[in-house]
Amino acid sequence: MRYNLRRGSSESEIPDEISTSPPSANGAEPETEPSSPPAEAPAQAPAPVPVPLPAPPVLQCDDSPHCAGGGPCNQTAAFVLCQPPIGVINPLSIQGNQHTANFPLTCNTCQLHEEIVKQTEANSPYAIWAGAVAVGTNANHFRTQMCRNCIHREVRLYWTRVNGTGPTQNPPQPTAAHVANWPTPPVGAPMAAPLQDLCICVAMHVTPYGPNGSGNCHGCRDAVWTLATDAKEAITDILRNSTANSIKGDRRRHQGRDRKTISDLNRWRREQRGIGMLCPCGNEPEPAALQVANEYATICIKCMGVRIDPARLPARLQRNAMRDLRTRGLKTHVHKKKIDPAYRVNMERAWLEFDPFIGGGEGPGEM
Repeated sequence: MRYNLRRGSSESEIPDEISTSPPSANGAEPETEPSSPPAEAPAQAPAPVPVPLPAPPVLQCDDSPHCAGGGPCNQTAAFVLCQPPIGVINPLSIQGNQHTANFPLTCNTCQLHEEIVKQTEANSPYAIWAGAVAVGTNANHFRTQMCRNCIHREVRLYWTRVNGTGPTQNPPQPTAAHVANWPTPPVGAPMAAPLQDLCICVAMHVTPYGPNGSGNCHGCRDAVWTLATDAKEAITDILRNSTANSIKGDRRRHQGRDRKTISDLNRWRREQRGIGMLCPCGNEPEPAALQVANEYATICIKCMGVRIDPARLPARLQRNAMRDLRTRGLKTHVHKKKIDPAYRVNMERAWLEFDPFIGGGEGPGEM
């Protein structure tokens, strides 16, 4: 199609664009409005980066560097928060740390560390003699020999217990239930002769604080054991370094004086006779056995518990050669306390003004 835009024009012109907009009032071409850019979407805030939570604390056994030698202990076991035992004031852990509301922790493997050592100390003789020559001593050991008279009386008490006398279970002797072994024959074997061990040191100072007890740290267990060893060493000093009349209570009762110690020369003379320390009664003890396993009658000088091994008794102390001890009216020499096979302790410590063990009693708290 051809468009004639001006009259008289000889040729028609085809515009490049055909505007559909009406002309402006002055005849000028209308201005086209620039196109506006598309509206932008509102900017979104970046997603917050989560703050990492602190890692849970790694539980560590405070005893491990000492008890496990720096090696692995039972880290998979339930840890126990150590609470200091009653009677032990402000103990430090084995690493030298204070106890707090959540420290130290200990595991049941490390709680066993050195338990056997303490049991051995409580159950072994102080001195081992071969004739008149000392072949070995261990100041950490709790047991010592008794004199011939005390052995005879204690063995008679033993056979009376075997023949049916049980321990006193109620106060004033509550710790009778903690003896290592009361010599009660098994059911059906009334003629059996079981081992007697009336020591309570392990049951009172070791077992309650290990994995089968309150599970205390090594520092607390050592602190409790130190209470036992301090008491034992004080009695060792008396029996090893005092005169006989001091141990028998004669100086205290008749002269009102403290104990008297012996000279180095007299101590040497005792040792030449095979005597490491006197019997708790003040007399010279029977010679120690050449082999510790052959000891048949010893006493723990800390708790005064007597151990009798019937398999080692000589013929003169066997059942058929002994008779039960008639204890009616029988009392200790100095403190005048009743002697009874139902009591754990019947040997008095005459150098003490008051002996809490005898007469059916026990020391307060037994710590």
